[in-house]
Amino acid sequence: MKAYLRLVVSTIVLIFCLIVLSSCTGQASSSSSSAELVSRAEHMLSEHGATINDAKGDWVWTGNEDDNPTPYPVPWADLISATLAVDADYLYVRITVAGVYPRSEAELPWYGEDQVNKPGINIALDTDNNKITGCLSDKGAEVTMGVGMMNTPDGGWKAVYSFWYLPTGIEFPELRRYVHTETQNLVVAAWGGPGFDYCVFVLPAGLLGLYPGQTIAVIGWDESPSLKYPDRHATFDILAQGDKDNRIVIQLPK
Repeated sequence: MKAYLRLVVSTIVLIFCLIVLSSCTGQASSSSSSAELVSRAEHMLSEHGATINDAKGDWVWTGNEDDNPTPYPVPWADLISATLAVDADYLYVRITVAGVYPRSEAELPWYGEDQVNKPGINIALDTDNNKITGCLSDKGAEVTMGVGMMNTPDGGWKAVYSFWYLPTGIEFPELRRYVHTETQNLVVAAWGGPGFDYCVFVLPAGLLGLYPGQTIAVIGWDESPSLKYPDRHATFDILAQGDKDNRIVIQLPK
């Protein structure tokens, strides 16, 4: 009986450790990014990356009457470029903005009596370049990646990277659009963010069905909420504003 109880206790402890370990993989930070991977990513992005440039100061109204009709001119909510590169192992993404991301909640800007309270960048990839086969709300994307920032329990401030993949065909509610959501985050590494005018994140290429030379469509936008506009659209910027669905078709360099 004692041996059986020890086995039960050991099993419970193991399960608890696995749960804790899996929850820790939900966010990636620069501290978990090895120097080798950072060097590899920077080389791929600079030498084998496809860059989409965006005009400065081109915030737009979403057209939704519940959103801010005159988007706040937040520099870090102004997309400047997105660079993507892929090799046999990873997808590398660099997002550059016009201003430095806030390093603390105290640096979040006020506009009159309203405060923009969270950065929110999104990059969606239509990996088969067919807008009717993916998530229709994300313009046909099979993969959507997000970067936000939030307070930490110790009073700090950090970037939070997440992504969603495998569309379900369900458009509403929003959290059911993809099979795998931000609670099952597989971001390998990330750096930049608070205190920088860019962020870089690395994802597993094979899992997402990406490879060098592939033609994909990219849809990018920044949506940041405020106290007055809590549903993410106090300021809004669209990456490069491509076709009528804001899809930019690129070929990932070989």
